[in-house]
Amino acid sequence: MRKPILWAILMLACTCGTAQAAVRMKTRITDVTLYIDQVQIHRRGKAMVPPGMTELLIDTRAFRIDADSVTARVLGDGQIISVQYKEIPVSAAPQPEIAALEKQLDGLTLKKREQVDRRQTLSDQKTFLDALLDFSKTRIRGEARTGMPDPQELTGTLTFLRENYQRIRRELRDVDQQINRIEKDIDTVRRKLALLQSPSENRDKVISVVFNSETGQEITVEASYTSPDAAWSPVYKAAVAPELSGIDLTMFAHVVQTTGEPWSRVRLTVSNVIPLKGVQLPDLHSWWIDMPEYLTEFRNARSSRAMAESKESLEMPLFTKSPAPKPAGPARASKSRTALSFEYTLPQPVDIPSRNRETLLPLFSKHLTGEFYHFTVPEKTPLTFLVAEATADSELLAGPLNLYFGGRYVGKTAMPEKKAGAAFLLNLGADRQVIARREKIIDKKDETFFGKIERDTVVRKIRYRLSVENIKDSPVRMKILDHLPVSRTDKIVVKNVVLKPEPAQKDYEGREGVLMWDLSLSPGEKKTIEMGFEISHPKDAPPEGL
Repeated sequence: MRKPILWAILMLACTCGTAQAAVRMKTRITDVTLYIDQVQIHRRGKAMVPPGMTELLIDTRAFRIDADSVTARVLGDGQIISVQYKEIPVSAAPQPEIAALEKQLDGLTLKKREQVDRRQTLSDQKTFLDALLDFSKTRIRGEARTGMPDPQELTGTLTFLRENYQRIRRELRDVDQQINRIEKDIDTVRRKLALLQSPSENRDKVISVVFNSETGQEITVEASYTSPDAAWSPVYKAAVAPELSGIDLTMFAHVVQTTGEPWSRVRLTVSNVIPLKGVQLPDLHSWWIDMPEYLTEFRNARSSRAMAESKESLEMPLFTKSPAPKPAGPARASKSRTALSFEYTLPQPVDIPSRNRETLLPLFSKHLTGEFYHFTVPEKTPLTFLVAEATADSELLAGPLNLYFGGRYVGKTAMPEKKAGAAFLLNLGADRQVIARREKIIDKKDETFFGKIERDTVVRKIRYRLSVENIKDSPVRMKILDHLPVSRTDKIVVKNVVLKPEPAQKDYEGREGVLMWDLSLSPGEKKTIEMGFEISHPKDAPPEGL
């Protein structure tokens, strides 16, 4: 039994001692899967390898890579010995875009230094002229004491000074303009670099795959890794036709891509799954009901037992390692559903450069049939709003929504977080031809019996009249919201409630005291709603919020 084990150890030692050839592979990004807070990138390339051990080095240009996410597979005859992620410090950034900008920045800095030197030379020339002018003044004053200065020599000196002063001023002005333009260009390049560069030091990031080839052959290598520098979020466009025939809803993927490596002609998939990041399954401890403090012996014994049980539970594995995911299938313009999410694969390859800009990609469009009606809350505003009520499904995620009505942009709202099957409302705008009013017609306090004997309890009678009017030439359906006061204490009592007509729903959407009337109005029709109640409360404690 010992000989096979010893033989295996010797073979492994021989294998590990064999020199490895290193091959730098050229790969390209073929597939990208975007999640809400990270991206999974797939690279693919080919290389010729000799028989035996070869280290395949796959270059990446991403600023940040999750080392634990790196996987690779080799299509060829042989065995994968190891897959590792390595970072090698380098003097310059490996991204070609950054290298080009850094070269441009160096050139601009050199140009600025040349202009600054030229300006210094001109300043030195001006200083020389100033000294010459001072000398000339001294000489002229000395000659004036002994006799008249030579006019020809004086004229030549003044002409020389004037011409050179004009030249220097002109050249200084040009130099200052050149320096100003160069500084603006330097600032622009630095801003671009700040958007592209990673805050960490420059590193050459490679995926090392050690492959033991059975023969000399051409192999295909596929590598995958995740980066936190790209993500997507949903954005919606909802279009409603003037005849209110339904809602055409389009969901876009709002993509932000600042990984440091451009995506060129890649197959893009977006997923609404939430990747796990240190999330553990919830646990539940025993619910102990204890006795007073003097029963410490039972508590200590129980605590020791609980600690032992906890230690045993920690030693038990919660998860088993799942197999590596299978390669993605061929590109299809379709939606797929997994156990955790929806995924959408775009039908055509896309190009998304690494930059601090937004990219919008359409994912799907669907026609929603919904109800259209007018909605008003007269206590808050006299305006009535035309709304579309549709039903959410599991594909609709929360996100901003741009609304169009009759081909015109109405405004921006938000798609709320809704469970599948729950209704959501889209506000199409205020309709000034449907009018709502709310007025208080009775507000009376009874503080005495028969007007003579004071009472300890005050009774207040309140009544409102709601009116809605349709001045359109077509019928409308209206939903009207109002509410009754709800007491939180037995010292305040709401009683003798009058509602004419009765509302279609009480405690609307689970909100206590909120009422909803559902009315139909013909062209030119007006309807009213009477809402009244009485509130009794202690005389010395008037209710708040009334």
